[in-house]
Amino acid sequence: MEESIYRPLEDDPDSVFQPEQRLWISVVMQAAVDAASTHKKIKRDVVTWLGSDDFDVVCGMAGMSPVQVRHDVNAILAANTPQEAFRKAMAFRFLVRRYIDDNLGEVDKGKDTETDILKGLPEV
Repeated sequence: MEESIYRPLEDDPDSVFQPEQRLWISVVMQAAVDAASTHKKIKRDVVTWLGSDDFDVVCGMAGMSPVQVRHDVNAILAANTPQEAFRKAMAFRFLVRRYIDDNLGEVDKGKDTETDILKGLPEV
């Protein structure tokens, strides 16, 4: 069985991320994967969620910019082929994963712990 990509979110008690924030980051990451789905209903659900107040709340709880996440997920939805959508979804997840990996461990006292996961990262 392949190791879960969410393991760093679940297992590190010293993470700068609170358990609730780790949950909401996982929800946003799953939306990116769902946006690349070949199932129309799943994609429709993502589109509906992007336009809801819940989306903004979830992004806020994840410490992510709703504007940037919406932009990136819409780019996945607009992909011309399933392969392009998958590539964009994985690029989004890897950007978030890299941010998470860079911020696991003890909080650096000199480091700003406010999280805006997508700020300053290249667009998907």
